[in-house]
Amino acid sequence: MKKVLAFALTAILALGVITPVLAANGEYPENGYENGYENGYEANGYDYLATEKDYVPALLPVGRVGEITEYYEGRLTVQLGEDDYIILNLQDNTVIVDAETGLPASIESRENNRVKIYHSPVTTMSLPPQSNALVVALDLPEYTFAPNLHIIEEIYTTEEGIRLTVDNGGLHLFLNEEVDLFPHLTRQLVLPETLQVGDTLLFWYDIVAMSFPGQAHPSRALWISSANGYENNYIAVYPLTFESVIAQYEIAPWFAPGSDVALFPVYDVLSTNHSLNISWNEATRSAVITGENLNIVLPLGASHFYINGVEVVLPVPLTVNAAERMVAPIDVFRLIAA
Repeated sequence: MKKVLAFALTAILALGVITPVLAANGEYPENGYENGYENGYEANGYDYLATEKDYVPALLPVGRVGEITEYYEGRLTVQLGEDDYIILNLQDNTVIVDAETGLPASIESRENNRVKIYHSPVTTMSLPPQSNALVVALDLPEYTFAPNLHIIEEIYTTEEGIRLTVDNGGLHLFLNEEVDLFPHLTRQLVLPETLQVGDTLLFWYDIVAMSFPGQAHPSRALWISSANGYENNYIAVYPLTFESVIAQYEIAPWFAPGSDVALFPVYDVLSTNHSLNISWNEATRSAVITGENLNIVLPLGASHFYINGVEVVLPVPLTVNAAERMVAPIDVFRLIAA
C-alpha cells in the first residue's frame, strides 16, 4: 500500500483516474469548479487559490525503486525485479539528486546502487524497454522512504499553511513554514505561498493517511520546475476535453470485477468528436482510431495501447463491458484529446 501511495501513479503503473469535480450536491458544475465559483471559494475552512489555468497531467510519470546494474554513455540500466529491467535515457534536464537530502548528485560517485527513478509513461517495445528519465534519486537507503514526484493540480490555503492536491486528485499534501522547501539548481526563492498549479516537486514523507484522498505532511520538498517543465520528456498535458464529454452526456463508468479503475465505452466517448475515425480490426481484435497526425490502436485484452506506434502502458487491460462494448480508462481519452 505504501508503494502505491508513494508512487501514486504513479505508474502508469499507478496511473490514476481523474474524475470531474463534483459540487456539494453531487452534480457537475458548469464551469468545473466546486460551488460554481471560478475565481476561488471558501468552503470547509479552505480558500481556493485561483490560477490562470487549471493544470492536470494527462499521464503521470512512472516511479519505481530498483538497483542500478549499468551506467554507460548517458544510459542507465535499472533492475526492477528478478527478470525486470528498464533502460533510461538521461536528458540534459534529467534531475539527479541524493535520495535523502535532495541535493544534486552524481551517478559516477554513488555510494550504493539502490535508486528511485521516475520516467516517462511512454516506453519502447524493446526488451528491456527504454524510456526517458525524469528524476533519478541516488543512494536510497534500504529502510528509508523514497521521495515522491508530484505535479500540483490545486492549491488551497488553510490556517496551518498550504494544501496541495496531486496524483489526479488522489492525494493531499500539507505544507507549512516548517517544511524544508528548496529549489533545484537555482537560487530562486521558493516558499509555500509562491507555489503554482503545474509546478513539479519531489516530496519526502513517510506516512499517508488511509483516506481518499490520502493525506500526507512532507518534511522536505524539492522544487524542480514550473508548469510544463517536462514537456520535452514525456507526454504533454492536455485539457480535460473528454471528461467534459463524459459529464455532459452522462456516460456512466464501468468497473471490471475486483477493480476500482473506472472504464468508459470507447465509441460512446469518441463518437462525439467528428474529426476522429473509429473502426474495428477483427484480424487483430483491435479498435483503431485515426485523425490528423494520429493513429491509435487499442488491442482488446492488452494492458497497453499504441499511439503513433509508441506503446503506452495502462493500469488495467482493455476489455468489454456488460453490453459487449470496448471500454478503456480515462488515460486513453486524454491522449486522443491532443
